[in-house]
Amino acid sequence: MNSQDLWILLGKKLNGEASRQELEQLENYLNSGLGNIYPIEVLEEYWRSNQTEAPAHLSSSIEKKWQRFEKRLDLLNEPEQRLDQEPDYCRASTLKFSLLSFASLSVALLVISFWYFKFTNPSELRVNEISAPVTGISKIKLPDGTKVWLNAGSKLTYHNSYGEKLREVNLIGEGYFDVVKDKEHPFLVNTPTIRLKVLGTAFNVRSYPDEEVTEAALVHGKIQVTLLNNPDKVIVMKPNEKLRVNKQSGNLAANPNPTQPLIELGYIHRSSEKDSLPTEALWMDNYLAFDSETFSQVVNKLERWYNVQIRIENPALKNQRITGRFKDESLYEALKALQVIVRFHFKITDKKVIIN
Repeated sequence: MNSQDLWILLGKKLNGEASRQELEQLENYLNSGLGNIYPIEVLEEYWRSNQTEAPAHLSSSIEKKWQRFEKRLDLLNEPEQRLDQEPDYCRASTLKFSLLSFASLSVALLVISFWYFKFTNPSELRVNEISAPVTGISKIKLPDGTKVWLNAGSKLTYHNSYGEKLREVNLIGEGYFDVVKDKEHPFLVNTPTIRLKVLGTAFNVRSYPDEEVTEAALVHGKIQVTLLNNPDKVIVMKPNEKLRVNKQSGNLAANPNPTQPLIELGYIHRSSEKDSLPTEALWMDNYLAFDSETFSQVVNKLERWYNVQIRIENPALKNQRITGRFKDESLYEALKALQVIVRFHFKITDKKVIIN
């Protein structure tokens, strides 16, 4: 068991979210020696006496979404739906878990650190890593109270020094951030393409390794974006703006795809006045949404959403633009709907789709 697994098990127990098997795993580990150093009952009492409420500044719509996540913890123990078992190819149920606040368990950290320093490399204790399942969503509350949603297949890491001088995280994939305001400790998000700096705001970042474009969509507040391949290029985004950066190019002078601008600054899109979130963040409400995206980009989202492999055999289809959204549609239904906009044929076999 590594340090991340231990933190998750301990957090679930103290939050009342652990299954019987997880409780047994934690008990076995404590019986190996840690329980003799610091009794688990003491840690539980410390946890109960240090509960804190959610920050008051959070908007009501975001807070309600967070509460809906809290009420669906029972999905953790449901088996993942397999495409080869379900003819409708429906998307698997959303999965997620909540992590314990590091600040509220500072005493436990001292004990566990002592134990791990005896058996592991100290450098391994410096990084916390949280991953979302392949077909689900994870939610996280960072030590300062900042709330983060991670989309399917995404990963967030941060050092134990988080909050001492900076609040810095690294993201691979897609995440929605609702950042607690703290002028003394700027919040930084690093992706392989861009770095975002904020003080307190809400925004969505998408940067999957297999996609050509990194995207940042600002819901409210203000963020400063630096291009890592060109650090002199700094862009300040205002509310409702969306930035798209082609991450395949090594510099701004060379564009490998003339049809795709290296940098594109536009606006986020809301399909309906009833939407509390823009199209770019509707995945938090379990929608698959796209706004004037190429067929290739839509296919990338379909692959991740339905956990399938899709091959486009007709190159002429790749750059056609599509706008739309899906929620409860099966893969077959989604592809049939896309045929109304783009002319193509498809064949589904197990978890593979061929489009021509």
